[in-house]
Amino acid sequence: MALDPMISMAVAVQARKGVYALLLGSGVSRSSGVPTAWEVVEDLINRIAELAGEERPADPAAWYQDRFGSDPSYSDLLGELAKSPADRSQLLRGYFEPTDEERDEGIKTPTEAHRAIARMVAAGHVRVILTTNFDRLMEQALAEVGVTPNVIWSPASVAGMTPLQHSDCTLIKLHGDHTDLETKNTLDELAEYSPEMNAVLDQVLTEYGLIVCGWSGDWDPALRDAILRCTRHRFSTFWLRRSSLSEDAQRVAEARHAVEVEIRSADQCFLDLEEKVRSIEESRTAHPLSPEVAAATTKRLLSESRYLIRLEDLLIEEVERVRDALEAEGFSLAGPKPDEANVRARAERAHAVASNLSAMLRVGCYWGSEEHHRLWRRALERVASFGTATGTITYAWQHMRYLPAAFAFYSAGIAALAAERYETLRFLLTGCTVRDGDEEVPLVEKVNGREAFWQDASKLLFPPNGRKTPGSDWLHERLGPEMSRLVGGEEQFTLLFHRFELLVSMCFRQLALDDEINAGFNGDWMPDGRFTWHRFAPLHTPALFKSEIEKQGVEWPPLKVGLFNGDPEAAKSIIGDIEKLWHKHSF
Repeated sequence: MALDPMISMAVAVQARKGVYALLLGSGVSRSSGVPTAWEVVEDLINRIAELAGEERPADPAAWYQDRFGSDPSYSDLLGELAKSPADRSQLLRGYFEPTDEERDEGIKTPTEAHRAIARMVAAGHVRVILTTNFDRLMEQALAEVGVTPNVIWSPASVAGMTPLQHSDCTLIKLHGDHTDLETKNTLDELAEYSPEMNAVLDQVLTEYGLIVCGWSGDWDPALRDAILRCTRHRFSTFWLRRSSLSEDAQRVAEARHAVEVEIRSADQCFLDLEEKVRSIEESRTAHPLSPEVAAATTKRLLSESRYLIRLEDLLIEEVERVRDALEAEGFSLAGPKPDEANVRARAERAHAVASNLSAMLRVGCYWGSEEHHRLWRRALERVASFGTATGTITYAWQHMRYLPAAFAFYSAGIAALAAERYETLRFLLTGCTVRDGDEEVPLVEKVNGREAFWQDASKLLFPPNGRKTPGSDWLHERLGPEMSRLVGGEEQFTLLFHRFELLVSMCFRQLALDDEINAGFNGDWMPDGRFTWHRFAPLHTPALFKSEIEKQGVEWPPLKVGLFNGDPEAAKSIIGDIEKLWHKHSF
């Protein structure tokens, strides 16, 4: 099966940064409302018909043929209606510059294609643009992204130009600008370029690859000749077309050995090209991605709905990388007897394995919306689900399989709390399940600080002082430096950490009361956390929660989104149950 030429083109542009020049014709500006040369011809014919006292013909070309005995041409009409370059410039101005009303409606303003090209220029993927267009839409799009091109349109501008290889962007307007009295319009004017312009063209067509879009090849003999005479070219040519090439264009494409790429529109094509180039660049970043790059990429992909598929692909790719690590020898369920060294080594490894996924989820749950919920659920459920364990099992190692998921879950939940995205928080706490052997169980049952460091493993993390909540402390110490900046500082992170862990414990208790968790856990066990032994404000979170519920009632944010059945008394009762349990265990 042949590779999709769009992918081939994207790979070439990404791999050879700045090596591909664009050749843009009137088709690129078409969706802006700027007419093509043929549409200008038809409008000029209509003007002639009106001046002759006739109605606008249904078929302007046929009317012209009947009236004058020859086929109409853009160059002939302009030559007859506007005898001087100044007259032609004034006549064309109305076709290319928007009125105030048109500007308000987005007519004759940069298209999606212009803007996508401008972003590729800003990223360094494109540095040279050839255009036959008289409009200034490309310049306007470049200005929007902070790029000032070196614009070439005349022999004098060629003489003073910055060398192509030293310019961030060179825009070569082969036919001039519509405000320039030297604009090339008639066939005679288009028959040849100046020696200076030919020299620049020869350099571009020899040293650069070429991507052609919106150019018919029919009206520009000097440009056709320039391409045909450059028989030595180092890089490929891609010709983007909506329909079959004309005979003249086909001759040029064959001489250049062009790869023809069928497209629906210039806008769609350049948006697609930009996204593919960016995606290829991201996928080739050294793996594993740094957490900073993973977070920045996630934040960018959250910015627009059109990136949703790319975001999902990137997230699931990272999830599968974590899964692969969990299947590796370093997370074997058999393993040696737990001791301080190997428990700490496995915990550090789990943190490293989960660092990118944690970064993606904390940015996602801080900035994302409800349309992204299914992505966070898919990631958490996949990384925390395991089949039935067989063979020799060390229970400490079995539980520590959940540690990467715990890093990701805590990152997501604390970020949602910091951003006050309580719908996202409710979804994380109650909308996710994981597979434990042959059963589906609530995520909060397996993915918490207590469960991921079960029994002896937890005690070995901080010997010899035997901390009361070593698993929670470990998560707090590792996540603090990573999340403090996002959530407002170290102190704020600790407050949010305690709030999140208490909500996890409360949701676990609610599910137990609703018989969704094994009844054996109902009274004797619930996930604990640092909140259980911090007795002084502002870290005495159970007391703080009860105070907030007393003051806010059903408006308390967790209740308002439906947690604990939206019932203030039920929420306070659950907090009381938690306090009784941990007092019983001497917290």
